[in-house]
Amino acid sequence: MLEQFEYTGGGICAAQGFYANAIYCGLSENHDEPDLALIYSDEPCRVALYTSANKFKGAPLSISTLSVTQGDVRGILINSKIANCYDYEQDIHTAGLCVKSASHVLGGNFLNASAGITNIPLDSENIICNMTDLATNLSLNGSELASRVLRSNPAVNNQYAVKFNLKGKECTIGGITSSGAGLDTGYAGNIIIITTDANVSNSVLSQALKYASRLTFDMKAGRPTVNDMAVALSSRKAGNRPIIINSENYEIFANSMYWVIQNLTRQMMASSRGASKLIECAVSGAYDEHSAKSVAKLTVNSREVSAALFDPNAGRYDLIFAIGGLGDDFDRNELSVTVSSDLGRYSLMTNGEFIDYNRDLATVAVSGAEIKILLTIGEGNSTAVAWGSDAV
Repeated sequence: MLEQFEYTGGGICAAQGFYANAIYCGLSENHDEPDLALIYSDEPCRVALYTSANKFKGAPLSISTLSVTQGDVRGILINSKIANCYDYEQDIHTAGLCVKSASHVLGGNFLNASAGITNIPLDSENIICNMTDLATNLSLNGSELASRVLRSNPAVNNQYAVKFNLKGKECTIGGITSSGAGLDTGYAGNIIIITTDANVSNSVLSQALKYASRLTFDMKAGRPTVNDMAVALSSRKAGNRPIIINSENYEIFANSMYWVIQNLTRQMMASSRGASKLIECAVSGAYDEHSAKSVAKLTVNSREVSAALFDPNAGRYDLIFAIGGLGDDFDRNELSVTVSSDLGRYSLMTNGEFIDYNRDLATVAVSGAEIKILLTIGEGNSTAVAWGSDAV
């Protein structure tokens, strides 16, 4: 897969036709950090929306879903600090006023995304009165500034982009992500925004986004919030022939989408509220996809697993015992467990048999910034990967 594309800079503005800007509009007391961003295309965009697994939808999701049904869009308006999830009827009114303001200044339909606390209402005036300034300074180099609106941990990058070739035409997919909401019940908004210049229909864009999101965005730790979304916009400026489902071009496009969203999901988890380490769980040998995904997600969501990894007072095999309590999707006699980081690697179990390991090596290994838990749970062909953090 990796030979199909290569990393490129530019983030959300890497694809042709996309501009971005961000400003401080008064949603927090920190005047040094922007809290309102706009992603804009100079041409109407094809659009796809992948929404929250939560059974309830916040106002930003509802407004965005409505915008998708109205045809092509020109961009997405994003705010942080306040989630606009206070009172649904009032929230819908507020979100509607905000996207109408963007439409009034720039023309066309706009999507809406919000990430922040849920216990106070969003004042639309803060956004509307700054819309002209926000739009006036849109830039082809605005990705870094726009990404700061969704970034709670300045030490973790939250942009990614790749370029790839479709029958002689260079295409690009880029994006930005929010920091993860974590387990904070008073916070909403796990958000990934994707742009591409590949010539693609709404249906093909939607299928590729769904394929990639199910393997990545859906495999993040934490609870789904009412504002969770992955959205993709296509300017169609690359000049490639329209992508057809089940074609070689579609495979390249979908795999590129997957790679971008996977990296953005990793960044989301690494920068989750309260996190200092990224945890990746890779499951192999499962007898079906459901079991593989279930074990991977249960592992990165487990407080017991996190405690066994990072608590200096944890027992030698507490990690094994924590994994053993995750469900009925594997037999202990088929379980193999390895933990690794860039600082070291150690094994705890092979085919249900405990391995005597060096505790000092284990301590060094889990001191890395990214911890990988490798689980083999059988002799099947299904695999899955999930991502979380030490903030579980």
